[in-house]
Amino acid sequence: MTEERNPEQKKKTVQVKLVRHKWPDEIAAEKALRRKTILLVIGAILFFGIGYACNAVTKTNGVASSSANQKLNEVYDIMLNQWYFGKDIDSLDEALLNQALKGMSGSESDPYTSYLTKEETMELSSSLQGSVMGIGVEYVYLYDSGSFYIVNVFANGPAGRAGLCSGDQIISVNEESVAGLDSDALREKIVGEKGTTVRMQVKRENKLLDFEIERGEVASSVFGEVKGSVGILTIASFAENSGELVGDYLKEFDQQGVTSLIVDLRGNGGGYVQAAVDIANHLLPEDSVVLYEEKRDGSMSENRTSGSGKQYRYDAMAVLVDGDTASASEVLTAALRHYLDAEIVGVNTFGKGTVQITKPFADGSSLKYTIAQWLTPAKEKIHGKGIAPDVEIASAEAHLFSPVALNGTYAADSVSQPAVIVQKELAFLGYAVDREDGYFSTASSEALKQYQRNIGMETDGVIDQAVMDALYSSVQLKWNAEKETLDTQMIKAMEVVNDR
Repeated sequence: MTEERNPEQKKKTVQVKLVRHKWPDEIAAEKALRRKTILLVIGAILFFGIGYACNAVTKTNGVASSSANQKLNEVYDIMLNQWYFGKDIDSLDEALLNQALKGMSGSESDPYTSYLTKEETMELSSSLQGSVMGIGVEYVYLYDSGSFYIVNVFANGPAGRAGLCSGDQIISVNEESVAGLDSDALREKIVGEKGTTVRMQVKRENKLLDFEIERGEVASSVFGEVKGSVGILTIASFAENSGELVGDYLKEFDQQGVTSLIVDLRGNGGGYVQAAVDIANHLLPEDSVVLYEEKRDGSMSENRTSGSGKQYRYDAMAVLVDGDTASASEVLTAALRHYLDAEIVGVNTFGKGTVQITKPFADGSSLKYTIAQWLTPAKEKIHGKGIAPDVEIASAEAHLFSPVALNGTYAADSVSQPAVIVQKELAFLGYAVDREDGYFSTASSEALKQYQRNIGMETDGVIDQAVMDALYSSVQLKWNAEKETLDTQMIKAMEVVNDR
């Protein structure tokens, strides 16, 4: 059984640079609210969705009534032939059909069901392969400012080896400015054949830096490292080959004498549920129920471990989670706690507990829709409530902020939400702010002036777009450089496994 959360991607032949995608339905919803940050992430036939149900046009058996059919046809004919603005839309007939299908499949009661056009289906089906061709970064695009920011650089990937960092703002690719591009256009400029190079200019704090990066294969879903006798397994998504990659890392851990394990699922929005089962095969006893699926008619099915592959045992285990740990990640978290008494460290998880499958159509479009709800091995529901940690500990707040696009500037003696972010980021960087409540006091402005002076910016103490960009970069640089001492959640997880 395949299922998912946010994503929705099936295997695609063409491999591209890993980009962090947000599903079209989520993008539309967010743009309608505030045209906010659009994250480009991973997905496939997992736990995901969005939608809007239109029961008025269908009978209980799903066959449209003749009166409903007539109304639909009349509205379609009017929009196609008489609607004034229809003249400005290419392929109006296709656009109207897509809009109707999206309306029928969308519902506030189920934000994980939606119709996807051919283009959306193709775009969203490229990432859950576990490894992709490219440079190995995730980025965000701010619609309001038209800017791109790197939010993650994959360990051991081409971008990381070249020196790119999270927090870098992308300025140009191959000497061409990215201003005015959308996410698809930028991706087209960066993708290319393995072994070829791409030249990128980024802005880091207040400096422009140039990089030449050789494209290559990026293992994006799993990364492992050993610290003393503790193996740390970071699972970014549940891709097709994640189970195999986890097995490879666990074998390496075994060879290095690892006795305790930390599974880091922070920021993991899900993926193929079968990948979660495949990973569980390496850790849980044979024939263990990893999850139950409750169908519409109330019937229940089970997903069990098969015992395939070598199983590994540890003296202690901890699972790191946060508010973005969702779906298949929650499946694995619940199973590891249920069977192995793994200690859950972090904050409450997202709470994505429904199951979706994808129905492809001949024209390349698809419908992803909810077919079941999943339950933990203890038959507990997760949807809407998530998993509470055994050890609750938050991460540094400033590190979690996303890039921000401003509509204006903010001087001393003003109150604004951007001021809250600036104050918290300055405090994180070690500057003496007197408050963090959004009132941009004289003392806060003076702290900003000191920061501006230190990185060579104009020293005016005013919050503007350049300040927001520079602070975001500085915070990410500090986090990456001092993660050993700043990542309080990982530090606590290490304490948990070493004390057990």
